[in-house]
Amino acid sequence: MSLPNVRRMTLWSGVVGVVLTLVGFIVFTKSNYPDSNDGPAKIVSYFAQHRSAALTQQFILGLSAVALAVFAAGLVMMMWRAEATRPAAVVAAISAAGGLGVFLVGGGFTALLAYRTPAGDPGLMRALLDGSWIMLNISGFMLGTFIAAVSYAAWRAHVLPAWVGEFGALVALAQFVGAASYARGDGGFSPQGWIPLVAALAYVVWVLAVCFAVWRPQEAVTPAPSAPAPAA
Repeated sequence: MSLPNVRRMTLWSGVVGVVLTLVGFIVFTKSNYPDSNDGPAKIVSYFAQHRSAALTQQFILGLSAVALAVFAAGLVMMMWRAEATRPAAVVAAISAAGGLGVFLVGGGFTALLAYRTPAGDPGLMRALLDGSWIMLNISGFMLGTFIAAVSYAAWRAHVLPAWVGEFGALVALAQFVGAASYARGDGGFSPQGWIPLVAALAYVVWVLAVCFAVWRPQEAVTPAPSAPAPAA
């Protein structure tokens, strides 16, 4: 596939992935959603009342994961073109697949909460909700590695503008910090605290920033040439 086609694929899949993610979380998360420190009774009540919204949400987020997988594939293809960043491209491919896989497992736990309601075991509902958000947060280990690999490619071979690498380093760090958000039942480091929320929003902004950089390829630096062969 030609580089312009790879860029278009990366751009549009990234935009679609972000739009679907925002629609899934904003439109289909209803008021009175249970928090990390709420009791099981509130969880049972919420998912009994909003079963259809919860299941639709997970379908939309599943589609967003598909779009973001294509986005990641486009970046990997761009990285593979520079020989110096091929190892990073392999790391990016594996980590993106792993991160999106863990994200989908977390969504599956949420779908289980709504699938068969009302539930007969409130304690199990509490465990499933905690597991869902913890899995979503833990996906940050892999997504942070993916972002770090892309950032390295921006620095090492100018696959993307240098500012993408600089911004990506901060976003990757945020993913690693957010992945640890299971230390408390409430507060910033709870599964649904503000720290993983900031990490998730940083990831969304990073995807849009990469899409902008891909859309404006003239702002990227020409890839560094290979070192000349030594004179005979």
